[in-house]
Amino acid sequence: VLPLLFTRLLSPLGKLRVLGEYWVATRRDASDESLADFTRRRFGNEMFERIVQPLVGGIYTADPEKLSMQATLAQFVEMEQVHGGLIRGGRQARRVTKNQAGESGARYGMFLTLRNGLSTLVDQLAQQLPVGSIHLDKTVTRVTGSEHEGWLLDLAAGNQVACDGVIVATPIHVAARLLATVDEQLSGELGQVQTASSAVVISGYRREAISHPLDGFGFVVPAREKRSILATSFSSVKFVGRAPEGHVLLRTFVGGAGQPEILLKPDDEIQSLVHHELEDLVGVRESPVINEVVRWNNAMPQYHLQHLDRVEEIDQAVARYPGLEIAGNGLRGVGIPQCIGSGESAAGRLMDSWHQSSLSS
Repeated sequence: VLPLLFTRLLSPLGKLRVLGEYWVATRRDASDESLADFTRRRFGNEMFERIVQPLVGGIYTADPEKLSMQATLAQFVEMEQVHGGLIRGGRQARRVTKNQAGESGARYGMFLTLRNGLSTLVDQLAQQLPVGSIHLDKTVTRVTGSEHEGWLLDLAAGNQVACDGVIVATPIHVAARLLATVDEQLSGELGQVQTASSAVVISGYRREAISHPLDGFGFVVPAREKRSILATSFSSVKFVGRAPEGHVLLRTFVGGAGQPEILLKPDDEIQSLVHHELEDLVGVRESPVINEVVRWNNAMPQYHLQHLDRVEEIDQAVARYPGLEIAGNGLRGVGIPQCIGSGESAAGRLMDSWHQSSLSS
């Protein structure tokens, strides 16, 4: 089970506390619990501060004190309820995996990406669609419609597009703004889902300029260390073709819910800040060959406590409007598979509603 893999990072007392999870009583309260409370209750504060918080900080750019277990890591809640704990659940999962050995398909490495970048996925999808079915670089300023009529999209260029159905797959705060003219209550619920901003500093160095062996895929930084970065990924170690011979590419994450003030700085200050941190952490001895800041403003939705209750209210509001669906990372998962799944589900519901409508008419 994952917690046991990281016990070498803990003190002897911390290791004992983690192993003691096996005997921690199962929580019977069905109310939502924060990730921080869940981890401390089952594994202790040291496990939370040294391992869980930095991992979550690097993935969700979120505050674990507010992050909902039910909305983000429900599988661990289920493991506690079904098996009595994560260690017990992990042992059972290993037995199942061992029994199923040889029954599944290909095995892949820990990290995968597209050879020419993730934009390849969108570009290829666009090329597969019929000519004229996709309109790029068209800004929608407003969505109007009703429970029984069609839909109109107001474009920034001044014209309108009439359509039978709408799937809003924008960032959640944009969806709230677009749907304000459709349903103020729905817009308000969408607007209650908070978002965090972050930036990625992409740095290219000569390999000789870094003393660290780079014998891993990167590192995460605990908040208790009071540093100015969340994590650094050794991109050219994780993936081939990311840096020329004799060079390395690093991607360093800053900002997030815990350090939003860093993003108020101009790019050059953020670059300098990251460079100094890398000097200390991986032994950088020269200025980078390339250095770029990519900002992601309000890009990461924060699944705070009671997030699933809000999602249910949003679903009920959307259901009042045939032909309207919401997809994207704002409600049910921030990863690429979850976003793809939400889009497929939204499209499926839209097609089902049209099918039912045609049968009834």
